[in-house]
Amino acid sequence: MESVPTLAELREHSAWFWVWCERCLHHASVAFVPLMIRWGPDASSDKLRHSARCTSCGHKGATLQHPGWVDTQAGFAPFLVQHE
Repeated sequence: MESVPTLAELREHSAWFWVWCERCLHHASVAFVPLMIRWGPDASSDKLRHSARCTSCGHKGATLQHPGWVDTQAGFAPFLVQHE
């Protein structure tokens, strides 16, 4: 059985991630630190998967995705600020 990563473990790879709605596929960039402050760094990433609510359709539940890899100098893509 695979171990579910904690928020701190996911944060080791990138400062942010994509949260995708499982119903309407709306997505948003989210920073890890506020969630780690709220729930603690050892919180299971499943807590976020189950708690996330889509701001577009209201569905509860989400898929998490790391940002895209840019190159060896930049690493992962920088945090995206979405203007709605």
